Amino acid sequence: MRGTALAIACGLVLAACGESDPPVAPIDRTELHRFVERARVAARAGDLAATHAALEALQARVRTLRAGGRVGAETAERLLRYSAVTQLRARQTLAPGGPAAAGAAEDGG
Repeated sequence: MRGTALAIACGLVLAACGESDPPVAPIDRTELHRFVERARVAARAGDLAATHAALEALQARVRTLRAGGRVGAETAERLLRYSAVTQLRARQTLAPGGPAAAGAAEDGG
């Protein structure tokens, strides 16, 4: 769980903070960070569905901002790539039978 949360917190935020053309407006950056924070909190709680929902919402917003010219192609691509990798990592670590579930079973949870 912690690895997934860390990937969300670091990878996506770093991707959004890279230089882009056009620069990401502060209001848009704040909104994207909110999606990232929701995904991070859900991953820490072990909630795969909520993690995916937050990442899907992030991806949809990135596509909308890109279509409107408010996020550059390179930044949008990085955000979409990192979020897709994070979704895969969440499935691997948070899904029933994944490492997080195995750890909980060993702890008696």
